[in-house]
This record gives sequence, structure tokens and C-alpha cells, in this order.
Amino acid sequence: CSNQIYGQCSSFFPNQYGNITATQLLTNLGVGNTIANKNFNINGILTVDVDLILTDCNIDFGATSAGTPVKIVVQAGKNLTLNSINSKTHLQSCSGTGAMWEGIELQGPTNSNYARLIINGASHTRPVLIEDAENAVYAPGANYYSISFNYAVFNRNYNHVSMVGGPSNQGFGWAVNCNIINSKFLCRQDWTDPATNSNALHSPHTSFRTNRAFNFFHTTITIGGGTTITNENIIDNADYGFYLEWCFSTLINNTITNNDKCAYVYFDGEITARNNRLSNANRGIEAVFAIKFTDINHNNFTNTSRGCYIHDGIFKNTINDNNFINCSDYAIFGSNNYNPFFYQQLIFANAIDNTGTNTQNGIFWSEPTLGNNNDIFKVYDNSFIASYKAIELLNVYIPQIYDQPNINLAGGNDGFGIKITNCNNAKIKNNSVTGNIVTYCLDNTIGIINESSAGADIQCNLVDYVHQGFVFRNNTPRNRFLVNIMNHCNDQFFLKDNPN
Repeated sequence: CSNQIYGQCSSFFPNQYGNITATQLLTNLGVGNTIANKNFNINGILTVDVDLILTDCNIDFGATSAGTPVKIVVQAGKNLTLNSINSKTHLQSCSGTGAMWEGIELQGPTNSNYARLIINGASHTRPVLIEDAENAVYAPGANYYSISFNYAVFNRNYNHVSMVGGPSNQGFGWAVNCNIINSKFLCRQDWTDPATNSNALHSPHTSFRTNRAFNFFHTTITIGGGTTITNENIIDNADYGFYLEWCFSTLINNTITNNDKCAYVYFDGEITARNNRLSNANRGIEAVFAIKFTDINHNNFTNTSRGCYIHDGIFKNTINDNNFINCSDYAIFGSNNYNPFFYQQLIFANAIDNTGTNTQNGIFWSEPTLGNNNDIFKVYDNSFIASYKAIELLNVYIPQIYDQPNINLAGGNDGFGIKITNCNNAKIKNNSVTGNIVTYCLDNTIGIINESSAGADIQCNLVDYVHQGFVFRNNTPRNRFLVNIMNHCNDQFFLKDNPN
């Protein structure tokens, strides 16, 4: 197979077509609305003008070049169904060696007249396979569309699924039916190869991997489902697993690995993430300039630099019951988040285990200026194993930090269990901080630090095996300090630079 100019594809397939409609293709190759067990080439636009079912077919696409588009267009109100039953339906560039084709375009202007794409593979070993597309499935500006994938594999595409909702004056785009389970979104030389490849794409992206596995703009979408890995989706080896701009998005039961950012939420968006497994990434879930809320619960974050990174936005956050394992920078990092609406900020029941990393931290949260926020900010019932800096808050008004039964510190200079800075009227109660039994006399770990915060209420906390138990520094007036226990501390209580 060689790829010629103007997107022409020459191969051993006997059926060669340029621009053609589904009506014409069915006349040539089909029975009723079904084409089964056929191999053919498309060197132009296949327009799905009637419902079309492709079963156990191999389709080679010429390259999009010199202004000649090569793609499938599903018209509004029409269905395209791709089935694998006895063999594998396979859409690719010229026998997998040519330059990229455009992909499958869904058209759908209204909620009653939209395009539908249904993919039904037979199993993980006999899926429907789509490769080598610029945007394997995309909806450019459709307010409504429907996609259903079961045992689909997307491989070596620049973007796997790219959906653009309607214009802002028409409200958010809406996936009328979005059911994606048992599917894989990969970037590998061969889709069966267990190893990832950073340069598996074809021309014009030969030196890159997948850009965005899922790319959504101004739309409402749910990806995944179920509560076990039985029906999981796998997103592997992309710059972005999910790129969600101005979206209401729900991610359930996906494995997202080997990405720079597993999920990125940008500008006026909301995300609910539940029962996902995120690993080997620079960022697990990052939300920036996002208004509304994040609800992140029952996920596993493994070997991410920052598990949850939420910054520069107005948020109502709930982050709970997640496992963070070996997050090399922070498990949860929030910075410059403004909260004027009395939203609750809840971080609770998370397990943070950094046994296998160095200079690892637990939770950091900051807000721009003390006094401009109306927080109900609670951090409670989290556990920490081998943390360097477990909990640190900056400029958070009236935070509540309580009922952490196990804050276990790894040791190291300047590490601490809890630190508040410029957080007036904080409540710190019923927390247990334990340092490194071997090194606590030599390092400078601290149990609980109050820095530049007035009116703190610190009660019923236990600090053990730390260099300094409780430290109050840089003007901390009107503190209430009751019923705290300090064991095995070089300095149990330390005051510094407190003129009042």
C-alpha cells in the first residue's frame, strides 16, 4: 500500500471509492442496510444519508491532503453502526501505513434530529478497531449527538473522541445517549502490544503520541459506568486523557494511565469523578478557572506528581474516600481559590500513602486574601502514611481540621503534621501526629504549627516523636490551647515572635 497525492490510497482491496453516499455503497455492496464481510477503500467522503450497518468489514482510508477531505459524515437523524461479530471491523489509513484520515463526523443540530454512532465489538480480542485518524469521532458544533461504544478500540489517533457543543447562546451541548464501556483508547504501534509508544502516530504527527483521548468543549457528557473494573474503559498514553473545557462532565470507572494529565477541567466547568484509577501522570485531576463544583470520590491515584490539583477558580469542592499512593509532590493541592458564596469545601476520608517516595506531601490549600472568603472549609478523617508535610492551609478563613486519627510523618527537616498560616479562627481538634521514631531527635519535624493566625482553637490533639510539639510564631494572638498531649518531643511547646 502506498499513499499518493490528493489522498489516494491504493491497496489490494478490489473496491475503490471516492466521494460516495451510503445509499450508493449499499447498492454496490450491501443487503438491505447492512454491508458484511467486505473490504474496500474510501478516498473521499462517505456520507451516511441512510442508516448504515458495517459488520466485519475492513476499510482503508486515503490521506486527507491537498484540500481533499477523507472521512465519514453521519448526517443528522441517521445511524452508523459498526459491528464485529465473527471477525473484526477495522477502520484505518492505507493498510495502517499511510498518512492520517479525518475520522467520523457526527452532525446534529437539534434534540430530535441528531446523528448516532453505535459501536458493538464482540469481545476485547475481537473489537471494532479505529486507527490513524485526526479526530476518530467528532461532532463539530453539534448541540446533540449520540455515541454508544462497547468493546471498541481506538488506537494511533491524534484525538480519539472530540465533541464541540453548541454556541454559548444556545446552552450546553448534550450527549443524548453516551454509553461507553469495555473500550480502550490507546497509542501503540500495534493495539495488542502492552507497551506504550510516544511516537506511534502517522504523518503529519509522526513524532507525537495521542494529543487528547477525549476532547470536549461546551457540552455535557458521562464517560464510563458501573462500580467494578469488569466494564472499565482504558485510556493509555496521551497528553490529556480528558480535556474538558466549559463542560459538565462525569467520569466513572475508567483506568487512565501514562498521560501527562489524566483529566483537565478548564473554564466554568464541573466534574464528578468516581471509581476511576489514575496513574503514572504529572497530574491526576486538574481543574483551573472552573466555577461550580468538583466532586471527586472513591478514586485511586498512583504515581502522580499531584493527584488533585485545583487552582485559580471559584469552587465548591468535595474530595473524599480516595486513595493517593506515592504522589511525589502533593496528593491534593489547591491554590488561589476564591470562595465568596458560602460553598462547603470538604476534604475527608482520604488515604494518603507515600511510603515509596521522597519529599512527598499530603494536602495544601490556599486562597488569595484573608477575609474575602466565606468558607466552610473542613479537613477531617484523612489518614497519612510517611508524609513530609501532611496538611498545610494558607489564607483560609475559619478552617476546621479535625479527627485525623493517623498523621504519620516520614521525618526530614521542616516537615510537619499540620500548619496554618494567616488562617484566623481555625479549629484544630482530635488529630494525632506521629513522627519518625528513629530520626525525630535529629530532624526538625514539628507536630502542629500556627503561624500568623489569630484566634485558633487547638484542643485534644496528640503529637508524638517530633522535634517540636506545638509551635506558635509570627504574631498569633488569642489562641485557645486545651487538653493537648505531647510525648517524646525535644521541645513540647515553642513560642517565637509573639509580641502579644
